[in-house]
Amino acid sequence: TLTWTYTKDSSVNPEGDYFAVDNVALKIPLDRALNVSGGNIHFTTVGNYPWFTLSEGGRTYAQSGNQGIASSSSELTATVNLSQVSCLSFEFKAWGEGTSYDRCVFSVDGVTQFSYGARDNNWEIYKVDIPSGNHTLSWIYIKDSSVNPEGDYFAVDNVSITAKTAVLGDVDGDDNVTISDVTALIDLLLSDNTSSVGLSVADCDGDNNVTISDVTALI
Repeated sequence: TLTWTYTKDSSVNPEGDYFAVDNVALKIPLDRALNVSGGNIHFTTVGNYPWFTLSEGGRTYAQSGNQGIASSSSELTATVNLSQVSCLSFEFKAWGEGTSYDRCVFSVDGVTQFSYGARDNNWEIYKVDIPSGNHTLSWIYIKDSSVNPEGDYFAVDNVSITAKTAVLGDVDGDDNVTISDVTALIDLLLSDNTSSVGLSVADCDGDNNVTISDVTALI
């Protein structure tokens, strides 16, 4: 129970003589608004237009803070430490000029995974696999220099990270072992980029190395 009581003493009563209150808001923490039940991702927001939390229709979520401000950006970030390959998922909705203008860019370690702008207001789900290790996640809603429509935001909710069970030979990460995994493993070897795939997936011959012999074993 919140109470504002303006108390007048027994003496002077000047002209005016009041107390005023406006814009009362209860700030829900970002972590509580964005995590799924049991989640422990820590979110931060900085800059002139920080993200803020809302409760609407039984849902609590976070929304970009640069609504109606041309040539601006609003950034939400999180840092995660993953012990194994995991699936990151989050729900989102957008309201803006359309697909070609104002948009949200979602990045992992500065690499864009998702860039979305729309004139709609329906929640959707985005998922991406992330390798083990420390990673920085960022959602940046970027406003262009022109039209600022009513609405004009990007919203995120139910961010979750679920560890994936490694499937031996599933090099392309589609949860199936097929000839495409052979092709993917050959490509990785030719590009000398075998560090991008875990031993638990690509070490098909069990020698703790990823080499051409794993291709043979996978075939």
